[in-house]
Amino acid sequence: MTRYLSCAETAKLVRTELKRVFPHNRFSVRSHLYAGGASIRVEYLNGPAVEAVETVVKKFEGASFDSSIDLKSYNYTVVEGEKIQYGSDYVNVTREIDTITKEKVASMLATTYRVSFISMDSIPNINNRWDNWHQLVWAYCRNRSIEEIHMSINGGVNRVVV
Repeated sequence: MTRYLSCAETAKLVRTELKRVFPHNRFSVRSHLYAGGASIRVEYLNGPAVEAVETVVKKFEGASFDSSIDLKSYNYTVVEGEKIQYGSDYVNVTREIDTITKEKVASMLATTYRVSFISMDSIPNINNRWDNWHQLVWAYCRNRSIEEIHMSINGGVNRVVV
């Protein structure tokens, strides 16, 4: 027999597991119900790498989607001999970075790429879609691939935060 958990019940399990694995970090865990499904959103400031948090929370996804054949499939998990269907189709993770950490990472990138850096306030905001942070990273990394830029930023943030 399968036990079906609601999205809210699944969100409680996500919170409990995050507290167990990352006891010194605060996470916002919100469940969302919508036509055709449900999801959980995990948000936090600074803290561990997104990949580390995803490793903990992705096991609570109750569905998967194969876009090549436009098919949503449901996942079941066996916990202590009991078959469980989690109530959230997907769990999404977002890490926000505070200004102090951005300044530290920007300074590290400046040193790495041998460019000058004064402060985040010293960079003019010339495009309303991007904030100074994005413009600074683009200025430092414009001759590098997207993968290199992503690795530089995440590596820098992870070194500063952890």
